Amino acid sequence: MTSKLFQRGFHVSQSTLKSSISIVPPVHHRIKVKKSVLGSHHLPFKPSDIRSHKYVPHDTVKDRLEEHYYQTLQPDLLLMNYRHNETPQPAAEFEEWPGDSPYHYNRPRRAPKGSAVAKPGIAVRDWLNIPRIEQIAVHAFNKNAKLNPDLAITTSLMVYHITGVKPVSLYAKNPVPLWKLKKGARIGAQSVLKGEKMYQFLATLMEVVLPRTRDFKGISARGGSGYGDISLGLTAEDVRLFPEIEGNLDLWPSTCGIDVHIKTSAQTDPEARMLLSGVGLLYTGPERANSS
Repeated sequence: MTSKLFQRGFHVSQSTLKSSISIVPPVHHRIKVKKSVLGSHHLPFKPSDIRSHKYVPHDTVKDRLEEHYYQTLQPDLLLMNYRHNETPQPAAEFEEWPGDSPYHYNRPRRAPKGSAVAKPGIAVRDWLNIPRIEQIAVHAFNKNAKLNPDLAITTSLMVYHITGVKPVSLYAKNPVPLWKLKKGARIGAQSVLKGEKMYQFLATLMEVVLPRTRDFKGISARGGSGYGDISLGLTAEDVRLFPEIEGNLDLWPSTCGIDVHIKTSAQTDPEARMLLSGVGLLYTGPERANSS
């Protein structure tokens, strides 16, 4: 009897001495449960369901700048850019040679008339192609990183603190002996912002950094890529005005300038400037005569 109780895992003393301890064998569950389907990855929950293991919490309040674009700025842009009886402009593509000369055979296509490069066409302005901000790319190049590689790590951390997006390191593609630059040297960092991070960076840039910049009168209205992309540059002193850097200046003894490239869905530079000025970016000076 003692051996059987010991094998079952019960106390081996007499029941009269310890009446509070039961010597009845336990009753186990006889219903088989498939434990493999109990995990959250097997349950039929959508990623938006809080019970799913893929659920990612998001802010319940929309960004103020994004809300301003959809509620106020987007209808105004449609009204101002609309042109009655507008016809689409064809794209300026590379043209084929007429072939009336033997020198035209096996020759690359010639550039379009009036331009050295091909240009996309301009579609009719309607509610389907209202200009909007698609993404913002922030580039940082530290010229001292070619001599001190540790400064490239500092540059990446600076870009990460400013944008909140993990940057990608930039390396030199070709050697430049005059600048003492070697091929493959790590010289900077780049972050591409979209969505909420993009609007937060743009709001900080327009409302905090640029108004405090010394002798800031606005961005030149003559800039632009010709296809709706706007770029601007900030010096090392301007970068120190970001709250993430200004709050801990002792941790950033060496900073460098950054380049901000704003990519929009606008078809021309005037439309892109109209979009950014409506968001809050200031421009100064006359525009190009043939910018539209």
